[in-house]
Amino acid sequence: MPIDPLATRGYLNNNPGNMDRSDPPWVGEIRNLADCKNDVQRMELEHGRFCVFVDADHGIRAMVKNLWAYRAIGLDTINGLINRWAPPNENNTIAYKDRVSLSTGKGLDEHLDMDNRATMRALLDGIIRVECGGMPYAGSEIENGMTLAGMT
Repeated sequence: MPIDPLATRGYLNNNPGNMDRSDPPWVGEIRNLADCKNDVQRMELEHGRFCVFVDADHGIRAMVKNLWAYRAIGLDTINGLINRWAPPNENNTIAYKDRVSLSTGKGLDEHLDMDNRATMRALLDGIIRVECGGMPYAGSEIENGMTLAGMT
């Protein structure tokens, strides 16, 4: 049975990349239970490990910033990025990389220009489709998140 992307933890937490919580908090990250908008968010903050964001735009902003941080340490291929984003000890990274490659149209060891808006959008699309079991966004969330991150 297919997964409903709108019912996934990533979507409900406004964290479509399922990014782990760390310090300092991201811009737009919720850490206070009183700010949660649903039971999934409350459960995540009480018992989970993933970030919860005020909206999808801020979750996508954090994804862009995190991908840029990976690039700063020399990771700019699908192989390098996904091995770090979704390590093989927790994920089916072969299938994950294939999905991201399909979204970007790039080979696994091909350089990704992550300052190029179309390339970043395709990279985000692939990651979100894996993490949320499909694409839950039909609006401007991805574009808004890239803009919030400082993409031109």
